[in-house]
Amino acid sequence: MAWTGVGSEGFVLRNRGGWKSTWSLSETARVSRPKPKPKFTIGNETESISPVLVSRPKPKFTIGNETESPASMSPVLTSHPPTLRRRAVAPSPNRRWTLAMALTDDGISDELLVEKLEALRSRSRAGSVAASDADDPADWDRVWAACNDELDADDDMPPPPPLKDALYPISSSSSMPALPTQPTASWQSARRALLTCRELVRTERHYLTALQRLIAGDTRAAPPPLMQTYAAALARESAAMLRRMEHDPSAWGVSVALLGAEDALDAAFVAWCGIVGEWFVNVPQPQPRRLSKTRSRVVSDYGGDDEEAGTAKRRPWRHSSLGASARASSALSLLSLSSEPPSPMTSTFAKPKSRRENDARPTVRDLAIVPTQRLMRYVLLYRDLLEHTPEQSPARALVAQAVEVALRIAQRCDRAQGNAAFLKGGGPHARAP
Repeated sequence: MAWTGVGSEGFVLRNRGGWKSTWSLSETARVSRPKPKPKFTIGNETESISPVLVSRPKPKFTIGNETESPASMSPVLTSHPPTLRRRAVAPSPNRRWTLAMALTDDGISDELLVEKLEALRSRSRAGSVAASDADDPADWDRVWAACNDELDADDDMPPPPPLKDALYPISSSSSMPALPTQPTASWQSARRALLTCRELVRTERHYLTALQRLIAGDTRAAPPPLMQTYAAALARESAAMLRRMEHDPSAWGVSVALLGAEDALDAAFVAWCGIVGEWFVNVPQPQPRRLSKTRSRVVSDYGGDDEEAGTAKRRPWRHSSLGASARASSALSLLSLSSEPPSPMTSTFAKPKSRRENDARPTVRDLAIVPTQRLMRYVLLYRDLLEHTPEQSPARALVAQAVEVALRIAQRCDRAQGNAAFLKGGGPHARAP
């Protein structure tokens, strides 16, 4: 029995050893000889990298409550840097809020712009040894010289005065020289010229928007395709002129913008004024007396009460018994019904809503007179700019030439249109036939 057990056991061991030697030599090597561990391991290993980080020497200067774990470094990495004041950052011409940027920004009101101008006046006159109420011609140049200056460069300046006191200077401290109690005439003239330049830029932007709506057909009725073609030429020249104005919104810049676009603007405006009247000639106008006929037709279309038109003749006393307010409301309701095709009975309540929605869009006629109004606005605004530009200013000659250009284009458009709408006082307000 013992021999059998030993023999069987030895046989099994020999077979087992032979099987292992032929099939898995690597496994026996791994069992007999441990595999050296690499210096750096990735994954779920028995020994983590935390002892390596723990053994790192700490820096001499630490921020926060640093612990031994790697997660302790997260507060240092995610901590926010100290807040920097605006004047501590190097000035960037693309990020500063300058006077030129304020002039072309529709989000800044004229009142806020005047307050910033008063702050500029305080800073510009602070270095003056003798500040008085006497007129200083250099004030006009100071405004335009500060066109690229940062309006809020000093965060520690006192807040601007309220709107009602915006015409008066900011009270100065004892360390500053005495400022004049009122703005000088030159400063007021420069401020008026600056606001005129801003009006030129803003109205040009609105004019371009109106042309784009006409080109896109955003009107109550679809405009003629030929009208859209001529409007596209006006919009193209307006966009080019607007870019020049926004680049330099000073008296010099807006004048150069018009002088450089004279030929292109003249061709576009003359072509428009020579053709725009043909779209509104012999347009049938609705007559008030047609309301009664429309009422009979609309009532019969609604199906019923056809006899109302016939019985109205047999009962004339009911017409006279209606009050003035009732007749007015009846006329309004008939006008709303006659303006659109008939619909089911419930549409009598939906018609006013649809009419209000259509009224939100301009008519083709309203947008067609915009170029005429814009050309007259050029004449008025450049004249106003010339009036508030001093004789000694280098920009005065350019402003005077801009006035002449605006008048020249207006006269050519007047001859092309065949009327005196541009040269008479009521020109821009005259209604198209």
